Amino acid sequence: MKSLILFIILILALTACTQTVVTIPKNQSVTVTDVPVENQTNSTPAPPPIPEGQISILLPRNGNLSAFVPRLSTGQVVLIITPGNQTILINGGIEDDAVYLNSFIRDVGVGKIDYVIATGGAEQHVGGLPFLMSRFNPDLLYFSGIPTEHNLFLEYPINKFLLPSDETITIGGVVVKILTPYKDSVGFEGDINDNALVVRLIYGSESWLIMNDCTSTCQAHLDADLDVETTLLFLPARCEDTSLYLLNEANPRKLVYGYPEELCHDVMDKIAYINVPLTQLNEGELLATTDGLETSVYYKP
Repeated sequence: MKSLILFIILILALTACTQTVVTIPKNQSVTVTDVPVENQTNSTPAPPPIPEGQISILLPRNGNLSAFVPRLSTGQVVLIITPGNQTILINGGIEDDAVYLNSFIRDVGVGKIDYVIATGGAEQHVGGLPFLMSRFNPDLLYFSGIPTEHNLFLEYPINKFLLPSDETITIGGVVVKILTPYKDSVGFEGDINDNALVVRLIYGSESWLIMNDCTSTCQAHLDADLDVETTLLFLPARCEDTSLYLLNEANPRKLVYGYPEELCHDVMDKIAYINVPLTQLNEGELLATTDGLETSVYYKP
């Protein structure tokens, strides 16, 4: 009997030695901290990209190259904001549009214009510049130097660069090429827009070409400069200046028409032929923006 009792005591002692008892105080939670980060999932998905088309507000995108086109009574003005937040105003519209332009520029968050490019000497290019330059104090004006009767803007006290030929500069991370159809400051007689400046903007893999009022004569002298694949083409003002030659040379992926007039049927037929998406100013104020990889175009009615 004594051996049976000793055997039972031995079994109980061995069982007690192989068990571990862990006591967790009441109301205390246990937190697991050794889950690898790469195996954890984020419950908040990234916001989807804004689809192209109509938007309710025009604002620059941080880190992007952005171009804004206001809805003027005549002509085209393009406000550029670079990824480095430097600003370029291409043309100033007519004098009657200057107050609206002042409000438009401030509404998109710009209080200072760094550079002005006057692409021609007609009123729709420079008429509003004296008022706008007095409000935004630009640092430098680029102009062809071709004589114009609308020369009040040249009297504003600002550094001026009169372009004898093509000029390439880098502004805020964007390569800006100002293309001249003339050479050595010798312009062409006849249509004032035969001497119009053309602006190409290059950011990352994206290349935008802003034709302004460059006529077919003007384009003929920009031959090599047009034969560069273009992401976004801002069409010239007049119907007769948008040719299949221009569209084929630039080979754009997207088109913008930044003038208040409607495009003529002839140009619309050419665009339908090349099958490239078009956004027009008659749909609303325009915004083009790129992160250097892809370009998107929007309009605000």
